[in-house]
Amino acid sequence: MQRKPVVSSNVKSIGYDAERRVMEVEFRNLGVYEYEGVEPELYQRLIDAPSVGGFLHKHVRGRFPVRRL
Repeated sequence: MQRKPVVSSNVKSIGYDAERRVMEVEFRNLGVYEYEGVEPELYQRLIDAPSVGGFLHKHVRGRFPVRRL
């Protein structure tokens, strides 16, 4: 999956596969995590968020199945 760089102190890049509804988040110090069942609208809101890390913490963390790649 191709990830796009984002401006964030904690997140390096984010990618999304709409067909599988899977989002990958590359953290600067934690590696890459894959979140399952993410709606396209949520991914877009994350990309557009003024604080990517804050949005992840509030709207993604603990709400989707996740695994470290």
